Amino acid sequence: MDQELFTRLWEHAEARVSGPMRVRLIVQPAVAMILAARAAVHDLAPDHAPSRRSLWQRVGLAWSLACGIDCIFQIAVFQRLFPGEAMIVASLLALLPYTLVLGVVTRFARPQVRR
Repeated sequence: MDQELFTRLWEHAEARVSGPMRVRLIVQPAVAMILAARAAVHDLAPDHAPSRRSLWQRVGLAWSLACGIDCIFQIAVFQRLFPGEAMIVASLLALLPYTLVLGVVTRFARPQVRR
């Protein structure tokens, strides 16, 4: 990644936190966490065998939703689209919470299912 992308990302960070649509900083991780919890509970069902493909599809859905929301934000605030920024922000706001919640819910729910 080039220096310009990170410089611009840092400069736009203030608009992301204090500007319009700042509620998305709560909504994007919350949606990712809900999707992860649903996926973890679904994978623990006795008649369901999770596959890598289904995992990647669900992770891709969470990331795509976050990326789309960030693209809408960029167009509304900056009147331009910065795809690199959208990918980085979507990864931070969706992938990180998704993987953390998926792991935690799977870890704590699995012993309950085996009983």
